[in-house]
Amino acid sequence: MEKNTIKLAIAPIGWTNDDLPELGGE
Repeated sequence: MEKNTIKLAIAPIGWTNDDLPELGGE
C-alpha cells in the first residue's frame, strides 16, 4: 500500500487514466 501512495504523489494523472478512469476520465 505504501508504494501505491507514493505513485499517487508522484504522478496520479499518469496512472489514474489506466487504473481509475473515473478520476482521470478526461
